[in-house]
Amino acid sequence: MKKTIIKFFAAMVAFGFTACSGDDETPFIPSTGLPLHELSTPRYMESHGGKVYATFFSGHVARIDTVSLTVDGMVAVGRNPEKLTVSGEKLFVANSGGLGWNSSLGYDKTVSVIDIPTFIEEAKIDVAANPANILSATDGSLFLVSWGNYQDVPNTLQKIDPSTYDVADISSVANMSEMCYLNGSLYGLLSEYDENWNNTITYKKYNTVTGAASSGWITDGTTIPNPYKVFTDGKYLCISTSDYVNTGDVYLFTEAGTLAAKFGAGMGPRKAVNLKNRVYVLNEGLENTNNASLTMYNVADGAVTNNCFKAVNGGVGIGDVANDIIVYGSKMYISVSADNIIWVTDLNAKIIGKIEL
Repeated sequence: MKKTIIKFFAAMVAFGFTACSGDDETPFIPSTGLPLHELSTPRYMESHGGKVYATFFSGHVARIDTVSLTVDGMVAVGRNPEKLTVSGEKLFVANSGGLGWNSSLGYDKTVSVIDIPTFIEEAKIDVAANPANILSATDGSLFLVSWGNYQDVPNTLQKIDPSTYDVADISSVANMSEMCYLNGSLYGLLSEYDENWNNTITYKKYNTVTGAASSGWITDGTTIPNPYKVFTDGKYLCISTSDYVNTGDVYLFTEAGTLAAKFGAGMGPRKAVNLKNRVYVLNEGLENTNNASLTMYNVADGAVTNNCFKAVNGGVGIGDVANDIIVYGSKMYISVSADNIIWVTDLNAKIIGKIEL
C-alpha cells in the first residue's frame, strides 16, 4: 500500500509561548490589549490593503502595518495555522493542527474565515484533515491541499466557494503534496513511497476555469532528483530540491513546461519572488544551525549570488529556519520561524527593520 510522505521540514520547529515579564516594558498590541509575546513561530504571509497578514503557530493571525512596521492587530484562529490567502475582503486560513499529530487532539480540520475590515474570525469551514496549502484563483475561488495523517488518511485537494463556504473534493486530481497557482491553473506534485521506500513522483496540473486535469506538466523530459517544493515567482514555475543534508537546486520552468534555467541555491529552497530581472529564492536552512539564506538569480546573465542577504547586511544572517518571503510595495518581508522574527528589507535585501515577537 502506498502512503504519501510530505517533506514537512520546517513545520515541526521548536514551538511554545514566550512568557511575558509582566513589567512596564512588555509590548502590547494596541487593538487587542494582548501582549505581543502571545505570538509565536511566524509561518506564512499575505498582503492586502496596506497591511501584511502573517500566520503564527501559536494559533493566531497578526496584522502588520507596512508604514510603522509594527503589529497592530491579532486574531485567534485554529491550531497551528499554515498558509493563508485573500479572497474579496476575507482572509482564509488553513489550520493544520500539525503539533497535535501524536496527541488526542489529532490534526485540525478547519479553515478560518477572517473579515478583513473588522479583523474578526467570523466562521470556520470544515475541510479534510491537516489543511496546509490554501490559495485563491483569479476569480476568487479557493483551493486547498490537506496533508492527511501521512498514513491511512491521504492528502486531498478541495475547492471552497468563498461566498457559501461549500467544500468539494476535486476527484479528477485526487491529491497533491505541493501546489502553486499561475494564470488560471494549479501546478503541483505528488510524492509517494511504497512499503520499501521506493519513491514515485507525479506532476499534476488542474485548470481552475475549465476543470481539466492532466499529469506530467514538465514537457521537455527534465528529471528532478529529490523534488521538495513547487512554487511560482509570478513568472516561472519553480521546483526546488532537498535531501536535508546538502544544498538544493532550483529549476525554473515556463508555463509550457520547458526548462528555462537551473541554478544552485542554499539549504532547503522553499519560496521565490521575481523582481523583473532578479529572482530571489528563500532557503530555509537546517534547524539549530542559523543557516537560512537568500539566493539571487540574475535572469539576464544567469549569475547566481548565494547568501546575498548576509552580503548586503554586513554579515547579518537571516537566522534559524526561514519560512516565507513576500514582496509588497517597495519592501520584502521574510518570516523566520525558530527565531520568531519577521525581517523587512528593501528590494535589494537591505534591512529596513525587524519585527521581533
